[in-house]
Amino acid sequence: MPLSRPKALRAGNVPDLRTLTAMDAARFYGRGSGLHHAYARYLLFHLQEKGLLRRYYRRFLARREADPTGYATLLEILGVSDADAFEKRLRAWILTLRHP
Repeated sequence: MPLSRPKALRAGNVPDLRTLTAMDAARFYGRGSGLHHAYARYLLFHLQEKGLLRRYYRRFLARREADPTGYATLLEILGVSDADAFEKRLRAWILTLRHP
């Protein structure tokens, strides 16, 4: 049985964003795919909530040869210089979300 979202985040069972964005399809959809999918979904939801999702996607498409994982583009769009600090804030934000 997979861990719940809060337990997985608190236990450190979710890969960091650099690792997540670098995964090929076999790894993303392999073992832990539920957690991978959920974390990616929450990241995109965060971008949407900040009004950055379209801008990120357009820039990702334009730069996919230079930045195939989209990680550098993500940090650029977010205006983040400290990726670890951003990820801590993102994970804390995810834990505040409540589902009806």
